[in-house]
Amino acid sequence: MVGRNEVAKLAGVAPSTVSNVINNTRYVSEDIRKKVLWAINELGYEPNYVAKSLRSRRTKQIIVFISDLHNTYYADLCQGIIGTLTLHGYTVAIVVVSDPSVDYYKEYFSRQVDGIINLSHIFCAEDLFQKFLGHKVAMVNCRPYDEIGSVSIDYLGAVSKFVDKLVARGRKCVGFINGGTMESVAGDSRYYGLKAYLQGKGVQFDGNLLINGNNQYANMVEFGYESMKILMQRSPCLDGVFCINDMIAFGAWTYAAEAGKVIPRDISICGCDNIFFSDFAGRKISTIAIDKVDYGVRCAKLLLAQLNEDGELASTMRQDIYAEFIDRGSV
Repeated sequence: MVGRNEVAKLAGVAPSTVSNVINNTRYVSEDIRKKVLWAINELGYEPNYVAKSLRSRRTKQIIVFISDLHNTYYADLCQGIIGTLTLHGYTVAIVVVSDPSVDYYKEYFSRQVDGIINLSHIFCAEDLFQKFLGHKVAMVNCRPYDEIGSVSIDYLGAVSKFVDKLVARGRKCVGFINGGTMESVAGDSRYYGLKAYLQGKGVQFDGNLLINGNNQYANMVEFGYESMKILMQRSPCLDGVFCINDMIAFGAWTYAAEAGKVIPRDISICGCDNIFFSDFAGRKISTIAIDKVDYGVRCAKLLLAQLNEDGELASTMRQDIYAEFIDRGSV
């Protein structure tokens, strides 16, 4: 088996220089780096990551918590996360967490992992969040805390443009369908932003027209369908609905259409996330969008910074991404 010493001999450098190139631990000139990489390729040398992890006390394993495997929003996020982390030699495990009664902390934090990226609203609850403290974690889409890094989305500018469209159409009775709990900053910022902007335009927001998720439904489309049914029962004058994601909006539109409503003539509907089927022919959903792959890349880089793998972001523990409103004619 080819070892580090053989690589060093062929490249004409010390074995420690080979280690520095492989682990990117110290500066090595570009000429020397190229020689080492050429020798590695020429000899077919494969570093022993198991031995390396034992020496460094790192496993090179990261867990990513998500809420819904059916929502392609998470697929795009994970594309950015996995692509970035694998470049640094990490293995990524995707774990679906959706039931607050399950002790995911006990199940996964007891394992030897180097870090966790949380994309699930479950861990945004105050009591569960406290369990993250002291771990190398990039907290995403949840309340920002000084102790933990976070990448949050600023939805307010996009929400204000949505409200402008509602007001221009003369909407007076607007509902809100939230897939998670109000502990999520994503839910908070969009809900309270919508409420504040509506009231600023002289439109009262009825708290009875807020629907929160409760993990009762198998997927978000079904949840949106049933939530729209509830909203229309609670308020026959309902003429506008903001949905926390596009899958919920798709379900809400489906029920409204079955109930004889024409979108947007009778009811304005807006989703969020700009997933691929929100632009389907025949049912184009206005939405609030971000660059999801870039969002995932930022999450991964923030975690790497906490693990001292990427000095570029070492001083940035909290970041914001700005969303945009995409009008496809459903508002």
